[in-house]
Amino acid sequence: MENENKKHIEALQRLVSICNDSKDSYLNAAEHTETDYFRQTFWAIAKKRQAFAQELKEHILQLGGDADNEHGNFLGTINTFWSDLKNTVSKHSKDDKGILTACRSADRSVLETYDDILQGSILYTDLKPVITNQRTEIHEDFRVIDRMHEEQFSQGDKEL
Repeated sequence: MENENKKHIEALQRLVSICNDSKDSYLNAAEHTETDYFRQTFWAIAKKRQAFAQELKEHILQLGGDADNEHGNFLGTINTFWSDLKNTVSKHSKDDKGILTACRSADRSVLETYDDILQGSILYTDLKPVITNQRTEIHEDFRVIDRMHEEQFSQGDKEL
């Protein structure tokens, strides 16, 4: 049981790290977009990710873990996507297409991580609804970003 508890704590710490990286990246994207609607959307997503991280930290504490210990070293691929977003923003200020492309890629990896964690033994705990609800909301955010992305690229085609 103690070993399972440790695995669950590590999985939650992994999700906290992902949510915090995501929050920071969406705040960064909000600062660099040209469009007010995008800015508001990015801020709203960042706020949700912050709330997700806090909710997960509460569960880590309930399990006896260290809520401030985020195992970011598990996140190679996802951190790469968030780094791509940061690079896009810094190199091409006000590049909405690039920002949206990076957000989509990163959120795909976030969803894959949530799916991976839900495949493990955590599926059989009271943590399943928490993680499932967060995953559902992240997927809804992804769909919003995806629509914004498609609109940006279809507008670009019309300009040509």
